[in-house]
Amino acid sequence: MAGIHLGGWYYRCMNTGEMETILSSRERLDRFIEQAAVVRRAEAELLHQLAELDKEGAPVEFGYCGSAATLVQDVLRISRAEARRMAERARVLFGALGISGEPLSPDLPNTAEAYSRGEVGIEHVDRIRTFAAELPAEVVIGDAWPIAENALAQIAGEVGPRGLVRPIRELRARLDPDGQEPSDREPARPDREIWLRQHANQWEIRGHLDYETGLKLRGVFDALGKPRSSEANGGTPTPEPQQNATPTRSPRSSNSPRTRKVFPKTGANRSPSW
Repeated sequence: MAGIHLGGWYYRCMNTGEMETILSSRERLDRFIEQAAVVRRAEAELLHQLAELDKEGAPVEFGYCGSAATLVQDVLRISRAEARRMAERARVLFGALGISGEPLSPDLPNTAEAYSRGEVGIEHVDRIRTFAAELPAEVVIGDAWPIAENALAQIAGEVGPRGLVRPIRELRARLDPDGQEPSDREPARPDREIWLRQHANQWEIRGHLDYETGLKLRGVFDALGKPRSSEANGGTPTPEPQQNATPTRSPRSSNSPRTRKVFPKTGANRSPSW
């Protein structure tokens, strides 16, 4: 190929085919970047729709026991772990309803806007979401958090997910100086979730808990299940059972496993995933 020497440098002239290849690659790269932004905007819209479905009570209406994660797992045919991540992202980005039906503001409104514009990806969202989850509740609802979250959203639009490590560390030191030392590794989320459903004047509860949470909840149930002293209510004290007395069972319980009723018939219309 023809070229010229000028000032000790050799300049090669490109032919028309090479010029077209370079222009085509540039255009292809631009389309690739734009398509990535389109995908991000679509992901954000998907989470927004999930948040709206949850607020409208769709998980209850369609028989998913009030669990947005269970609804997503079924209709999108994805794993339980990914469904829970989607439900949690929808909640922190676009808000939810409280236990008594009151609207809850999103924890990451600025991140949601950047995500909806296609400026940040799901990894950025999860980094900021994890950071917010590790902060004390009083910090997230305080006046300093909106400023910090807005700063993280702006930084996320300019760097990769790893680029958020240092800003998060610095913000943690300011917002929660007495907290644990930050780590680059995302902690494993305990496997726990509870659903409540109302049937007329009755309540149904079911779910699953990790070992530690189960022990704590059992302690609460044991305290609720203890009989109240009639003496405290102004009556006569309940006599203590004799040591040698033979316990009696009703005919119904003699042929079935012994169970304890530990949860009172009170509750709320719905419960968020723990």
